[in-house]
Amino acid sequence: MNGYQLTKAFYDEVESNEAMQIACKAHHLSLYTWICELRNRSGREILDLPVDYTMRMAFIGSQHTLANAIEDLVKWGLIEVLMKTKGQGTKVRIAFAFLQKHCKSDANEEGAFAEMQLQKCNCISAKAMQMKCKQLKLIKLKKLYIYIGGVKKF
Repeated sequence: MNGYQLTKAFYDEVESNEAMQIACKAHHLSLYTWICELRNRSGREILDLPVDYTMRMAFIGSQHTLANAIEDLVKWGLIEVLMKTKGQGTKVRIAFAFLQKHCKSDANEEGAFAEMQLQKCNCISAKAMQMKCKQLKLIKLKKLYIYIGGVKKF
């Protein structure tokens, strides 16, 4: 499944879902598109959405708007929230029912597989946080700015 198919599925859902037609705003599409982009970049079904980074990449200006957008996407059946951490982020995946309905996905809800992926994400998140702390020290020392995928000087 590529990004185009996932975006097309979003618009197909908007056409058939009256609640979405009434309440959907640009930040919903922006967040959903960012989730699809993360999914395609990482090749993972379970995604971490750190608050600050997600807000920056989805062009959302407040944590309140981000939280409401996530709740709306869940309510509309587009994503599933697997774990929420206050102030740090959310683990999500695109809903299986949504994928099966619009993308003819052969995905199935095997709890053991999803749990294994969730544990793998937790390990990667801990490593990423350690790396981030080391990179933040580099910022202070060398006045570098961090971007996902590397460090870049200005």
